[in-house]
Amino acid sequence: MKKFFFSVTLLFLFFLLFTSIYPQNNALELFQSGIKQEQQGDLYSALFTYQKVIKLNPYFVDAKIALSRIYYKLKDYKKSEKILKEALTQEPKNIDALNMLGNVEIALNNFKEAEEIFTRAVSIDPTNIESQYGFANLYRLEGRYKEAIEKYQYILKIYPNDARSYIYIGDIYMELGKFTKAGGFYRNAVSLDSHSSFTHLKLAKYYYKMGRLNSTTNKKIADSYLNAGIDEANTTLEIDPENRDALETLGDIYLFKKGFTEALNYYQKLLKLKPDDNLLLYTIGYCYESLGMLDKSAINYYKALTIRRDDEVNRFRLEEIIRKLYKTDLKNKLRKELSDYHYDKGKYFFNKNYLEKAFFQFKRAVQLEPLNPTKRLSFAEVFKIEKYYERYLYELKNIIRDTLDVNTQDLNDRIEILENIISKGFPARWGVSQYLEDSSSPYYVPKSHTKIAILNYFSIKNDKTIHKYLSKTLKEYIEYFLYSYPKIELVQTSDISQTEITSQDKALKLAQSIKSDFYTTFVVNEDEESIKIEVELRSSINGELIKRFSAYSTGNDRLFNSLFSLSVDINNSIPLHGIIVKIEGDRVLINLGRRHGVKEKMSFLIVRKGDYSPNRNYDVSTISDKSILGSITITKVGELVSEGVYKYKGIFNRVNEYDSVLLNPGKNAKNNKNKNEKKQP
Repeated sequence: MKKFFFSVTLLFLFFLLFTSIYPQNNALELFQSGIKQEQQGDLYSALFTYQKVIKLNPYFVDAKIALSRIYYKLKDYKKSEKILKEALTQEPKNIDALNMLGNVEIALNNFKEAEEIFTRAVSIDPTNIESQYGFANLYRLEGRYKEAIEKYQYILKIYPNDARSYIYIGDIYMELGKFTKAGGFYRNAVSLDSHSSFTHLKLAKYYYKMGRLNSTTNKKIADSYLNAGIDEANTTLEIDPENRDALETLGDIYLFKKGFTEALNYYQKLLKLKPDDNLLLYTIGYCYESLGMLDKSAINYYKALTIRRDDEVNRFRLEEIIRKLYKTDLKNKLRKELSDYHYDKGKYFFNKNYLEKAFFQFKRAVQLEPLNPTKRLSFAEVFKIEKYYERYLYELKNIIRDTLDVNTQDLNDRIEILENIISKGFPARWGVSQYLEDSSSPYYVPKSHTKIAILNYFSIKNDKTIHKYLSKTLKEYIEYFLYSYPKIELVQTSDISQTEITSQDKALKLAQSIKSDFYTTFVVNEDEESIKIEVELRSSINGELIKRFSAYSTGNDRLFNSLFSLSVDINNSIPLHGIIVKIEGDRVLINLGRRHGVKEKMSFLIVRKGDYSPNRNYDVSTISDKSILGSITITKVGELVSEGVYKYKGIFNRVNEYDSVLLNPGKNAKNNKNKNEKKQP
């Protein structure tokens, strides 16, 4: 009996020992499996594997560090931070955990915390190279370049063949604009570690950058750099056939060289690895658009839009393509779908009484679906509320003319009422029709415009965008806004949208060749969350900077909001000038109205016909005193015309029809000052 109990006890103890060891062994096996998955780039499988390991053994610190590393690679920095802090409560002096946490804090822009963590790590083990790297990378990202270089050089004293340090020193010199010096460090890194895809890729990107920078000054040198970039990127792919950065770099180089077919080859390969990348689909759509393959372009733009519905750049490009593809098929379903998006936006702004923004959204909805009477009426309603009755009448007549299934009785009633109101206004008494487009008609009002060229300007040195070649969309989108301002005429040539301008001298030459008064160039900084656009308005005479504007926007509709704001700034900066249309006694009719910004009691100078140019005389003081014939004080303001009383200068009245009129800045500034003084208590 004793032997029996002894045997049972031994079996029980063996069972306890086996069950305590087995989970540990199982956890170790799983951990090794996770390491392999991570090394193969299968991050999500590694993620679940490490989670299982920790569930089996909650005290497995190395598994926690590995899991935090996966979250770090997936850019889920907060989760990575949480796990590392748990690991450090178990092992406060774990150098690997401290170094990883320092890198996480850098990613979270918690630079002060990162420095404290690396200091703690170095105090535990001053020789740990990863801690020194942490300091060096921190200093580099903070812009403390001198300290960063000193750290990397310290590392190189210990490990003279460390390619990473050469790479990062090269990155610093790139930031400092010392490109030749940077290239030397990148090449050293490749010579030290020629089997590394990382070093070859860095050198490929360097050559691509240098090719772009030299493209504005020396095409031969630029091409040699770009070709070297292609060679290095291909070497990267020989080492790592599915290297995503190398595929993208090759695509980018060929895209820059206008080799759209070659670029597509690499982007399509990359798409197999990143099938849900909306920005990549956008780039593929752009390549097809540049090749004139609009149907394939639309397919890729649409796929990108289904992934990111709020991508305004992609949406605008798709809308432009659809308008070209279905120019005659105005009832196309996709036209309607795209139109509905803007119509809903328009209704939102309309209900919030943001009428200017509602106007542009309704306008876009009508462009995409012009036969929809409901949308046309909503667009017209904006003019009604703004009391632009003649423009409202114009829109109502167009609805009857252009659309079907309209309640014409209701519209005819509105038209009759409006015609009665307009017939009693002062423009009718002058015998003019403000929106008449037939220049041969006696009721036609001549238009005065300032000619502006919105150039497809791409700043190679300064632009940082996530949408490649964003300048084309910026140009077309801001033109969409500016078309609606009556004092602006947008000057174009047939191929101006395709002509990318990369230097100020080329911009000036193009602006002069198309005979514009002013032109604009852009500098753009765009990331996933925000966009900042700087616009320079320049004289087409000599390229002189007239004004600089900027707009910064985050969140939804950031591109719309930024360009809307900039279009207002540009319009407000354009000189307000027109002509005398008719003269009766001491009264005149000029071709400027409320839509131009004219108000009652405004003062205008009268300048002899031919002696004023908005470009040449942007500063009114440059106008010769002999050219000034008198002044006008506005008494009545219409939509596109105004009536005023004029006084001629000197003994003889030399004022005639078609003489120029321009805002008198001194007089109006004085009037505004007096108004402000009266308002003060």
